[in-house]
Amino acid sequence: MKKRLLFLGALGMISASTFAQTTLFNEDFATSASQQVGWTVVDGDLDGNDWGFYDFGVNPSATLNTALNTALNAQGRLAISSSWSGSALTPDNYLISPAISLANIQAVTGNITLTFKLGSTQSSALYTSENVSVYVVSDISNVSAINSSTPVHTAVLAGVGINSFTYDISSHGGQSVYLVFRHHNCTDQGDLLLDDISVVKTLSAGIVENEIISSVYPNPAIDVLNIEMKEVISTVSILSIDGKTISTQFVNDLSTSIDVQNLPAGLYSYQLETKSGMILINNFSKN
Repeated sequence: MKKRLLFLGALGMISASTFAQTTLFNEDFATSASQQVGWTVVDGDLDGNDWGFYDFGVNPSATLNTALNTALNAQGRLAISSSWSGSALTPDNYLISPAISLANIQAVTGNITLTFKLGSTQSSALYTSENVSVYVVSDISNVSAINSSTPVHTAVLAGVGINSFTYDISSHGGQSVYLVFRHHNCTDQGDLLLDDISVVKTLSAGIVENEIISSVYPNPAIDVLNIEMKEVISTVSILSIDGKTISTQFVNDLSTSIDVQNLPAGLYSYQLETKSGMILINNFSKN
């Protein structure tokens, strides 16, 4: 059945090649539970101070730095571990995620990425030397098992503010893993902040076609672009070659036909999002 399209606004630049992304794990610590459900804390130094959760959204003037306050307020609730709390602390604190299934994902470079944000509450770089190591492990039976693995990230914070980090963890494909955030090897600084953790699966063109696409035709298109999928389609957008959204159609079906008869001849892209959250972008021509 042919469906007319709704005309919407602009979007940024897009890739010219086929890819798809699925979020396998996401945590922004937004809930107000006293301890985040599914997460485990381990007080490795046994000083009674551990990872906790704090909402900077309710404290708009937490620091003396206006720009830092703005950044903290934007993050809202996040995970926090201290190396100073009225007196100097020397933490060895572990925050361990729930199990994340990477089963049935090939261990191919670029297939799986881990992203997270780290920062400090300190408005002076003199007190931001929080050291953190991040591990991706399958064994969390004890801290020795965790520490024996090679961290994907181990560094002192770069300075004032909040920074985002992304790492390829494709080598763990096919496993069930845990993320471990360890605050250690520092003293008398301030607070280490952690937020916006995600694990994303990215598929290359061939894998995408095998996993979710049955058929996209004709290409070049004249009047309609027919799309048939193996997963339920949520939305289909048509984009110009410079990345601007020309139209978006809501589908909720395994197939749809996109009306392209009024498009000038040229190169375009279609962007599909499935009910499972997978996103696919690829090019097509209009005659």
